Amino acid sequence: MNAENLKKLVNELTDIIAKERKTVGLILTFSLAIKLGFYILDNQYLTAPDTLEIVKSNSTTNDKEAAATFHSQNTTSSLFPFYPSTASHDELVRLGFSAKTATILINYRKKGGQFRSKEDVKKIYSVAPDLYHRLAPYILIQSEASSYSKESKSYTRAEPKPIDINTAGLDEWKALPGIGDYFAKKFIEKREGLGAYIDIAQIAELYRFPDTSFQKIKPYLNLKKGRILKININNAKEDELRKHPYILKWQADDILRHRPIYGLNDLYELKTYSDKTKNQFVGSYFEF
Repeated sequence: MNAENLKKLVNELTDIIAKERKTVGLILTFSLAIKLGFYILDNQYLTAPDTLEIVKSNSTTNDKEAAATFHSQNTTSSLFPFYPSTASHDELVRLGFSAKTATILINYRKKGGQFRSKEDVKKIYSVAPDLYHRLAPYILIQSEASSYSKESKSYTRAEPKPIDINTAGLDEWKALPGIGDYFAKKFIEKREGLGAYIDIAQIAELYRFPDTSFQKIKPYLNLKKGRILKININNAKEDELRKHPYILKWQADDILRHRPIYGLNDLYELKTYSDKTKNQFVGSYFEF
């Protein structure tokens, strides 16, 4: 190989080495840039910032009197000992109840609902399980002897006033213990059909009226004289017979089959009137 060819070979090798060195440099530079990028990303975005506070809540507490605060997005609820039987609407909302749930709980109390155990709180409609578990350590229950002072008003029913069974109106009857609208109306309807009662025992005759109820109201029943209405069972029309308080359907049928009836003893001869105890007052209202 002459000198000219050798020089040419050296120049070619030098160009190749220079190109390879440039390529290697570019690769190293690119690798370094990638590594630097990951380093910056890891430090700025993937590491928790120093300003973030991680809070762990304690599931138990040794001091129920100590208040705890829980933060949830835009709302803050404070936990403190409370009586579900007396807590106000604002206090319930501060504890974490929604306004609607707090209203439901208060309405439950107003209707006579009571809290005899902590578990009664979670029975309130719309009280979520997680809310109950969070509040459970702070729920206080009043004893049976405690009074429910805010919504529950203890009262004793006023002593009933005595009434005259021949003049008493609907409200007077309903003021007696155990007497509702139904029986009050029936007592008045019977009186109107008879014209007047002649004995307090006639109140006990009302169909399906319990003797226990009669004994409760008996001390309050008075009787003044009234004008009774008599019916002539021999001359009365069929519809008049059937409307009378002392003539039931089958008794009307019996009377119509056996008319004329000549007196009370004759009436007691009829099968439907043979029980003289049950029919002790009919003689005062019938004519023959």
